[in-house]
Amino acid sequence: MANVEQEVRDATNRFYGALNKVIGAHDPRPMLDILSHDMQVSVMHPDGGRAEGWDQVRGTIETWAHNVSDAKITPRELHIHPIGNDVAIATGWEEGGGRIGGDRFAVSVRATIVFRREGTAWKVIHHHVDMSPEIRSILQRQAAGVAAGAD
Repeated sequence: MANVEQEVRDATNRFYGALNKVIGAHDPRPMLDILSHDMQVSVMHPDGGRAEGWDQVRGTIETWAHNVSDAKITPRELHIHPIGNDVAIATGWEEGGGRIGGDRFAVSVRATIVFRREGTAWKVIHHHVDMSPEIRSILQRQAAGVAAGAD
C-alpha cells in the first residue's frame, strides 16, 4: 500500500495544482483532466452547490474558472487513506483566498477527495469541501446585483 499512498499523494498534489489554475489563472483544463469523466463524478463546492455527472461537474468547474481570480488554495494536514489498490481518500483542510468579481474572500474548510484508478491514472471521482458562509454570501450578493460593502 505504500506505493498506492505515494501515487495518491502525487495525484493530490496534481489536483491542488489544477485547482489553483482554475481559480488563479482562469484555466479549467488541468482540473478537467484530473477529474473522472464518468457519470459518477461529483463535487460539493464552498458555495454549497453540488454537481453530479460529468456534464454538470465540467460546467461548474468552467464557471469557477470564469468567476474566481487572484486565488490560491493550499492543502493542510493532508491524510491519504488507500482502500485497496484502486480507490483512495484524501482528507484535510483547504486554506487560502482570492477574489470573486470585486469581492475578496478567505477560506478555511475541511476537504475530502475520493480518487479511483482509471487505467494507469488516479482520477478524482468526488471532491467535497465545507460550505463557506463568506463565499455563499458574496455570490448571493452579486447575484442580487448589490455591490460589495453596500448597506
